[in-house]
Parts: sequence; C-alpha cells; structure tokens
Amino acid sequence: MLRAYRYRLYPTDDQRRQMTRIVGCCRFTWNRLLEYCGKSYERRKESHTAFDLNNFIAHTLKPAYPWLADAPAQTLQCVSADLTSAFKAFFRKDAAYPRFKTKHRSKKSFRIP
Repeated sequence: MLRAYRYRLYPTDDQRRQMTRIVGCCRFTWNRLLEYCGKSYERRKESHTAFDLNNFIAHTLKPAYPWLADAPAQTLQCVSADLTSAFKAFFRKDAAYPRFKTKHRSKKSFRIP
C-alpha cells in the first residue's frame, strides 16, 4: 500500500522568496523544454525522452542561465519527467497538447524527490 503525506508549511520571508525562485526556475525550464521539443518534432519528427531532456537541461540551459542553479537539480528533472508524460498523454489522445506556463495561470508548485 502506498502512502502520501501532505504538509502545511509556514515559511519565513526568506524561505518564501527561495520557493518563489524555485517555482520560477521550474516554469522557465518547462517553457524552454516545451519549445525545444516542439521545434525538434517539427524539424526532424523526433521525440525526446526524459533522459534527453535532462541532458538538455544540464548541458544547454544551465550554462546559458546560471541562475537555474537556485533550484535543486532533482526538481528540474521532475519537470522534464512531467513534460515527457504530458507528451505521452497527448500522443495517446488522452490530453491536449502541453501548454506554456505563465506566472499567473499555472499552479505554483514543485517537487523535491
């Protein structure tokens, strides 16, 4: 049997700012990965695995945007896994094409495995 625990946090102002930075890094990474996947599918008709997207984060995004180091690496890897599962659902016709995340419309959350 699997169990999940949900905790209510009462962060300080510094912790709240750090969590806001992490959420912003996750949203930025999602949008860049979605753009990368869309362009590569249009050009070469290739899809990417979560492993490919993790390599793209490590070798392309993090050197270009050093502030992505504010977010834990595992959190950004969860973003690539989520995008991969979103594309799988799209190709199975279970969901619509993944959308870009905005600051106001998207859910402000992140996972730390």
